[in-house]
Amino acid sequence: MHNLKRIIKIMVLIVNGIILITAAALYLLIRSYNSKYVSDEAKTAWDCEAYTYGQAMMCVGPENGLDLNEAFYIRKNVEEQLRKASVKAPKDIRGKFWIDCGYTETDLTVSSKKGKCDVKAGGTYNDFFIFHPFKVISGSLYTPDNANADTVVIDKYVAWQLFGGLDTAGLTVNIEGRDYYISAVVDCPSGDEGTVYDAYGKTPRIYMPYDTLCTIKEGMKITVYEICTPNVVRGFTEKTLRESVSKDSIIINETDRFELVNLFKGFHNLPDSVIVSSPIPLPWFENVIRTVEIKAKIIAGIMGYVLLIPLISAVYGIFFIVKLIGMAGRGIKNAADRAYQKRISKIYYKNRQ
Repeated sequence: MHNLKRIIKIMVLIVNGIILITAAALYLLIRSYNSKYVSDEAKTAWDCEAYTYGQAMMCVGPENGLDLNEAFYIRKNVEEQLRKASVKAPKDIRGKFWIDCGYTETDLTVSSKKGKCDVKAGGTYNDFFIFHPFKVISGSLYTPDNANADTVVIDKYVAWQLFGGLDTAGLTVNIEGRDYYISAVVDCPSGDEGTVYDAYGKTPRIYMPYDTLCTIKEGMKITVYEICTPNVVRGFTEKTLRESVSKDSIIINETDRFELVNLFKGFHNLPDSVIVSSPIPLPWFENVIRTVEIKAKIIAGIMGYVLLIPLISAVYGIFFIVKLIGMAGRGIKNAADRAYQKRISKIYYKNRQ
């Protein structure tokens, strides 16, 4: 019986060890998701000593999109919300202390001297590439300061189809009879990445300033708008964007999506993440994040419940140690009592002699 108890204890220790090692490996997997598919890149880049930043996204349907005047109006509303909350630029920051960006897309045909291909053309507004800093294979991404009307960024699939290689920065592509200079070639998900590749889409993609896209295709409206502001209290950035928008829209809090606590909470609301009943489409980069986020939620949820086993074992172990300490304490007390009684008895008998 004693040997059986010892075997059970050893088995429990082994199981707990396996669970803890597995949990550590799953945690590292979640961290790898976060580093590879980070959704709050602008927040990460903008955090400073004065403020911790938050990031939020608004999505609207194409029929309800924003023109430049409406985007400017939302910017003014955000600035008003920041002013009301007494959020000011730190003294050591020059220029912008909060940023925004916009995005929309349409179908175009792009050609070169070697061929042509159909693409998804994304129009970018303001600091889009700070929010979404794609891995650059060649060249450099344009910024609001250096973007011009004949600049485009292409993904690697466009580069291969039009030029048969990736080192194509500085070359030109033709769209509806006009040449555009390639500022950069960027990486994108490959077929071996499964659902992430499906979320990106099988059609090659290019990017250009929103103004440029509007000259190619009239009536284009911004369907995605994102902000990165000081997050003075939890949820402040999301609340600021929500109160700055009057259109029917989806507001997404992008801040700390891969925190374990948020993922564990999301595990209990998994159907809400999977089922999107709104007719408002989400951009490909949001769908990529949601695809990975759902995997991370499942991992975090399972990991959280499985860790209850070593937690219960630890509580039992603490109880057992306390019990042993109590037994040892009683043993010491009893030994002291016996020694005292023995001493008293010796004194008594000595005095009786």
